[in-house]
Amino acid sequence: MKKPWRFQTAHIAIVIGSLLVAESLPVRAAIQITGVTQTTGAHSDLAIDGPGWFILRDRDSNTELVTRHGDFRVDINGYLTSVHGFRVQGLKNASLTLHGDLVIDRAGAPPATDPSAHIESFTIDSTGLLWVRLADGTRFIRGQILLQNFAEPDRLIRLAYRLYGSQAAAQPRSEPGPPGSAGLGLIRSGELEIDPEPMRLTAWSASLQTGPRAEGLLTWTRNPTDLGIQGDGFFIVRDPITDESFATRAGAFVLDRDGWLVTYQGERVQGFTDPALVEVGDVRIDGLFRPAAADPSAVVNAFDVGWSGYIRVLLSDGTRYISGQVLRRSFARPNQLQSVGYGLLTSLDAAQPGEWLQSGRPYLSGIRSGMLELVNVPDDVLAQRRTFTWFPQWPAPVNSWTPSFSGTWLRTQQRRGTGS
Repeated sequence: MKKPWRFQTAHIAIVIGSLLVAESLPVRAAIQITGVTQTTGAHSDLAIDGPGWFILRDRDSNTELVTRHGDFRVDINGYLTSVHGFRVQGLKNASLTLHGDLVIDRAGAPPATDPSAHIESFTIDSTGLLWVRLADGTRFIRGQILLQNFAEPDRLIRLAYRLYGSQAAAQPRSEPGPPGSAGLGLIRSGELEIDPEPMRLTAWSASLQTGPRAEGLLTWTRNPTDLGIQGDGFFIVRDPITDESFATRAGAFVLDRDGWLVTYQGERVQGFTDPALVEVGDVRIDGLFRPAAADPSAVVNAFDVGWSGYIRVLLSDGTRYISGQVLRRSFARPNQLQSVGYGLLTSLDAAQPGEWLQSGRPYLSGIRSGMLELVNVPDDVLAQRRTFTWFPQWPAPVNSWTPSFSGTWLRTQQRRGTGS
């Protein structure tokens, strides 16, 4: 399977300060220091073998963030960036004396180098040294990645997928250091950590939980595929392999490579699958039911999910339309639902399912797109092996198409060999 397309951008701003609102609790995760890695072969894919965190900078706010997910790429200006457009930090000059954004260019090439020789390739070695090779065979050091580490990494605050705020409470090192130096792991180029990211969605400990019917708090994530339920009901998801259905209020969904709206484990969200809102089945967001007047070559630029679950799609030619509807279902005896892990509940027949819930009332009941519920079920962790990339909100949203979360939209793609 070929490596997925990568979105390149000079920068995409994420308003870090508003990712978590006052009504919610901070989302923290139990951090696994070293995970399982998988070979990708891409020079910009980096894993850390041992302790340490990559440092990223949001150049709009000049905020530093940290991640262990080294799914990096080179943007159109030559900077090494994360999928969010944040720039990887390190020693930015050839003499390894200045801290800043790492860039891959000809600066630092030996004086005798052919001035017309273009950059042919680059590599990053185990100590984070960034080597550039020119077309005339010249090879030189352009910079070096630095790593940060924390005495209490569990105190880091999760801001987005595998992205954390570098908080003083986590007790960072006084200065970042080169990979392989005291207390820091080495870099493994061409590999990525594929371990699921722990995501705590529970506001209370298991001993204080009262069953699957209890409604949890909602927290902003700004991802349009994250769906929270306000009020009654459960999402229904289906395992496409076994055809078994589950109920869940844990709406941390993603789009897989084929456009299905799925859980982190690959179960498909159920709802109306056509614009006429007649056929119930696996929800897919892929531009299939576009209006006849739409450009047949137009791609899905953005989408959101309304209070009643209507999926509103924007195509690259400006066409807007409703492609389907995410549905909820209520149960007469919800306490009969049985947990099978990852926020999924089974024994649906014993719980006596009711009719599909098709309507919502703003701020009273329905689906909240761009939010997650701090789910009051025994399962604290939702995770799976998927890679997230960001693409911008369409310009000048109009009327009802103005999303309740601004700044970025989330597109998700599976990475080679990870996930269903």
